[in-house]
Amino acid sequence: MEEEKIYYTKIIFECRDSRNDWNILINVISREAAFQSLKWIGGKEKVVENIPVKLTDEDITELLPYINALDFEAYRYVDDSKEWFIYDAPVLKFIGITNSYLPLYQHYIYYNDNRKDKRPYEKLYSYVIKKYFSSLIGKYF
Repeated sequence: MEEEKIYYTKIIFECRDSRNDWNILINVISREAAFQSLKWIGGKEKVVENIPVKLTDEDITELLPYINALDFEAYRYVDDSKEWFIYDAPVLKFIGITNSYLPLYQHYIYYNDNRKDKRPYEKLYSYVIKKYFSSLIGKYF
C-alpha cells in the first residue's frame, strides 16, 4: 500500500530582518511562484520588487517531493529558538497550507545550510532559492 501524501497547495517564506524584508510565495494550484521585496512606506508594508515565475508541469512534478505536508508534521512543535540566538540571522518563517484536514503549518526557522539532517522546510527553501531565484543570492539570501 502506498504511503499517504498530502501536498501543500500554498507556501510562503517570510523574511524579516534589519536590511531586507521579503516573501517567497508559491501557489501550486495556480502554478505560480514569486519573490517580493518589501519596504515600509508611509507606515505600510509595500511590495517594491516582484519577480514572478510561472510553474510548468515539470516544475510541479519536481516540487512534489519537497511539499508533502506529512513530512513536515514531525517538526510542528520543535523549538528552534536556541539556534536564532546563536547565529546572527534574519527571522525566517515558513507557512504551509493544504486543502486537507491538516491545520495551517507555521514554523519560525533558522536556515542552517550546514545541518546534516536537513528538515523538510530547509530542503524546500534551498530547492526554491536555487531553482527559481538564484540570481538574487547575495542580494537577499
